[in-house]
Amino acid sequence: MTDMPGLLREIKESELELIRGWRNDPETKKYMYNRHIITEDEHLNWWKGIKERDDTKQFIFEYKFKPIGVVSFSQIDIINSNAFWAFYLKPNAPNGIGSLIEFHAINYAFSNLD
Repeated sequence: MTDMPGLLREIKESELELIRGWRNDPETKKYMYNRHIITEDEHLNWWKGIKERDDTKQFIFEYKFKPIGVVSFSQIDIINSNAFWAFYLKPNAPNGIGSLIEFHAINYAFSNLD
């Protein structure tokens, strides 16, 4: 548990289009691995492919009760205690939010994923 503002929570199906919009924004896209325009079908297939996997977890990061970013853990390896993680923010997110997301992601990794 942390006293830092913000919250990591599960992604709701109703937020998928919001997330796709963030992923397709030019300011976000320049930092992403995938830089082409993501179609609705491609985005839904991505979601369908990861939401049931045990080695991947995706979260919305809320700040002041509003979705502001996505945190992703992938290649979660419980046996060897490691994983990859990344995050991205909605366009025009306030300065300093990246550090806050990083704090929550690391806290989750060590407290929940061990």
